[in-house]
Amino acid sequence: MRDFAKATGKLAKTDRIDAEVIAHFGLSIRPAIRPLPGAESRALQGYLTRHRQLVEVWLNSEPPYELIINF
Repeated sequence: MRDFAKATGKLAKTDRIDAEVIAHFGLSIRPAIRPLPGAESRALQGYLTRHRQLVEVWLNSEPPYELIINF
């Protein structure tokens, strides 16, 4: 969005100008309308986010594979 604003010469940063740039972008580019994700998709995304967090904690533990060895 920032690059679009620069290309149109709108460099100031106010809520009103932001709204104008977003409206201009929507009228000019006509991005595809996508439906919001359903409840199952949101739940799966939550599980995947938590999985990534747990993997990161596991990899940063000392030593990193201690959880498997002591299992």
